[in-house]
Amino acid sequence: MAALRMTRTPKNIGRKFWSGVDEKDVIIMTQMRQINDLEKSLKVAEKRL
Repeated sequence: MAALRMTRTPKNIGRKFWSGVDEKDVIIMTQMRQINDLEKSLKVAEKRL
């Protein structure tokens, strides 16, 4: 898989968009990103407590 471009929005900094992937790969990458976002949110919430 080759990276096409990188987003520059605050939420998506560093996330890459890929070419040549099928629907299963997209679902897996989306779920991995969601898990990563949840883990980051949890760490922030734990620091606030």
